Amino acid sequence: MNRATKVITKMTAAAAGLAGLLTTEALLIYHYGFEKADDALMEFWSKHNNTPEYAKDQIREGCRWLREMDVREVEVISFDGLTLRGHYLINPDAKRQLIAFHGYRSNAYYDFGALVRLYYEAGCSVLLVEQRGHRFSDGEHVSMGVLERKDVTTWVNYVNEVYGTETQIYLTGISMGAATILMAQDQNLPDNVRGMIADCGFSNTYEEVRYFGSHHGIILSKRKMPFIDKLCQKRAGFSLKEANPIEALAKAKIPVLFFHGTEDQLVPLQNGIDNYEACTAPKKLVLIEGAEHAHSCFVGRERYEQEVRDFFAQYDKKE
Repeated sequence: MNRATKVITKMTAAAAGLAGLLTTEALLIYHYGFEKADDALMEFWSKHNNTPEYAKDQIREGCRWLREMDVREVEVISFDGLTLRGHYLINPDAKRQLIAFHGYRSNAYYDFGALVRLYYEAGCSVLLVEQRGHRFSDGEHVSMGVLERKDVTTWVNYVNEVYGTETQIYLTGISMGAATILMAQDQNLPDNVRGMIADCGFSNTYEEVRYFGSHHGIILSKRKMPFIDKLCQKRAGFSLKEANPIEALAKAKIPVLFFHGTEDQLVPLQNGIDNYEACTAPKKLVLIEGAEHAHSCFVGRERYEQEVRDFFAQYDKKE
């Protein structure tokens, strides 16, 4: 074997070794990032929960109130055959129906426990959705809103089947839930969807996964990301490049009220600004000074409530 052949052989072996290492690492990241969480995985993510105690107190108080109300367990079948479940808070004097989508590795009660009474008292029945791959809903994967955006249509259609197409529907989401509803702007939602309330949603799915990893000490280089994306395609049937909020918002028709905390380190403020600037529908961006990720409703409670009520007043169908 001549010298050139030896060099090529070593380079090939090194490349194969690197590819194997990247594949192994991508599998681990895929498991922690995109597969449905078992108890051990939820324990891992709970250690990274930075919700302060005063906020948790508000969540617990809201959940206690919710347990005393008329909440009905409902389910739908998704476009790909999964059973998705939700908790429907019925307001007998409702002026509108609000469908709420929680964030990544969270659940409906946790993300909206501190908000659900606000919406109820503002005249909403509230459908708290359990997203695919989370808690009570079926699905073995989380897709960062890519597949979940199609579930938005399923839930809207369910509400229309129950209440008729004359009912007013609003959508709200927090974090990944916000990105989910923003990406649904490309889903040709029915005309009776009057508006969206998007709290701290990211603007680019692929880049948010990279950033989210680095935030937790996992460096997802440009070399690693294609391996992860290929796993998403092969195992879960979606690509991280398949849909992005910022692209869907470029053809948006449904009005959006954006909230973002100025101290958000998980989905940095620029995401909210980029989403707002891309949005072609009527829009408003509300920045909550000092709020960290998903904490706007705690830090700026009074303003949050007023902005929501004003949004409903502006976009409710006039009789």
